Amino acid sequence: MDRTCKTGAPERRRARRRERGVVLILALFVIAILLVIVPQFRFSARIERELAFNEVENLQMEALARAAIMRAKAALLVDLEDDRSQEDALGGEDGPGSGGAAGGGGAASAGGGATGAAGAPPQGPAGPHVDSLDEVWANGEFTLQIGEEAGFRTKVVITDEDSKLNLLLLFAEDEPYRREWRQRFERLLDIMRDGEPDDLSLSEANELLDRIGKWMEGDRRDDQIDKAPLASGDWQRVLGRSMHAPLSLAELCLAGGIRPSLLHGFAVGEDEQRKWIPGLAQVLTVWSNVEYVEVKPADSSITRPDNANDARARQEAPGVNNGRINVNTAPVWVLKSLYSDDELPYSAWDRYVEFRTERLGEIKREREELADATDRDKSERREEEEADEPIYPLKNIDDLRRIEGFSAASSSIPPEKWNKLASFLTVESNVFTITVMIGSHALPRRYYVARSVVWRRAKGGEPSCIPIVPFERVAMSSVDMTAFVEEMEEWSDSYSSGD
Repeated sequence: MDRTCKTGAPERRRARRRERGVVLILALFVIAILLVIVPQFRFSARIERELAFNEVENLQMEALARAAIMRAKAALLVDLEDDRSQEDALGGEDGPGSGGAAGGGGAASAGGGATGAAGAPPQGPAGPHVDSLDEVWANGEFTLQIGEEAGFRTKVVITDEDSKLNLLLLFAEDEPYRREWRQRFERLLDIMRDGEPDDLSLSEANELLDRIGKWMEGDRRDDQIDKAPLASGDWQRVLGRSMHAPLSLAELCLAGGIRPSLLHGFAVGEDEQRKWIPGLAQVLTVWSNVEYVEVKPADSSITRPDNANDARARQEAPGVNNGRINVNTAPVWVLKSLYSDDELPYSAWDRYVEFRTERLGEIKREREELADATDRDKSERREEEEADEPIYPLKNIDDLRRIEGFSAASSSIPPEKWNKLASFLTVESNVFTITVMIGSHALPRRYYVARSVVWRRAKGGEPSCIPIVPFERVAMSSVDMTAFVEEMEEWSDSYSSGD
């Protein structure tokens, strides 16, 4: 018995030692698992926290963007009402926009004016509104300080859709008219990037327009995307084929051959040499011709415009441009596309745009000097503007005649050609794209870009902004962010210092 007890004790001690080794191994195994799992949990928790933070920041930026768009709409309406009140104060005579689209734009009238040679009646007591690059919405003075207390910077850029060629003119019912505009679109695409990267040749422009035309006619190869007609029904050409008008320029990318850099434009160069190369979005639109209204004279004794010179000579309806281009805001490439260089020298448009740029700088300085001017000083300034000298903004199409190269004495633009040119132009705008850029102060800095397209319509004396594109977020690469990024850097430094 004693021997058995003596021999059993060592065996139990050896068994316990073996058990302690297993526990140690299990403990090390558990620790190893925790070393793997815990960091993953921490990483996942951090990612979830950052995603939640980003989502909150996106919601904040979206709310700021919607608020900025509402403020921009209000600014557009205030701009219209201010000019109307100024016109009423002047008694409806020689005020901004007198003549404008109705007189100056009348194709059969050799001159503009409130009635025009065709005898068309004036468009109400105040005349049409004039829009130019000197407006608050266009000259960079429209600023918003919303969101700065929360660490956000907001910038609003409003562009004029009536300063671009309407793509729908490629599919007008009248075949000669359609051919004319096809040539203008080819010229526009050919010259808009002359001497710049990714310049389009005339043959490339022609091929691109062919693809766009086929796509809009429904020739979409094996494309599985449904061919949705306009909400109002099928849009028919004179040949009876269904047309599928794009609701935005972005749809044209489905036609093939249109890269994002061609659609939106792109930046080249660094620092002071940095510049924006224009894309189709800067020269083309599908939104400007939102409504066509045929104006009929109330007095049957008033003769209609003589269509012998131009089959599309027509009067203008108030608040509707019928596809006309605002000469006060249009880029030089759009203006040059209206006629070839041998028909109307490009140098004439270059001189006009140079004068426009110089006048914008002078107007800014004069506005600062006349901020405290008396009513008498302002009245004298209006009298000075009535002299037969070049002015900007143009108050009617006839004011373009004051620019060298467009005067009545110019051999390159006889009365018949001037009448036709005037039928393509206006001094009023109705459709605008509001682009909102928002940046965050906190690093890493984040940006948010959204836009809205609105139709500013004055009907029944109650102006309103009707949304065409209510709200959509757009890619940062589709807009020129250069100036805004520089502003963000300057503002961020002052924000951090507490100034």
